[in-house]
Amino acid sequence: MNKLTEGSNMRWESMRMMLPEHIARIREEALNEQKILRPFLAEDELEQIGRTLQEAIKKRCPVELSYYEDGFIKKTICYPQRLNSINKLLIVFDAYRLKERYAFDDIMDVKSN
Repeated sequence: MNKLTEGSNMRWESMRMMLPEHIARIREEALNEQKILRPFLAEDELEQIGRTLQEAIKKRCPVELSYYEDGFIKKTICYPQRLNSINKLLIVFDAYRLKERYAFDDIMDVKSN
């Protein structure tokens, strides 16, 4: 019986030499391959997002916010408070009443709950 025999429980020789730093680097590279470029939205999509946010601010209701961060589209449920058009920021409170700020350019989609 050797390392390549089917059903063998022995490890490959190279697997014994994998340092934690090597494993972390392999995982980091795999994560980098999944990243995407920032999508650009059409003008009508941006207007729809603005209308949905204005309505949620008036009604004080939560929204599901999709935003771009570090190569990924992330989602959160939050309560929009204010649109700051000078700094191009959306100010929201999350479920724990913590204040968050999102750049207009990072917002990809908004859905009312």
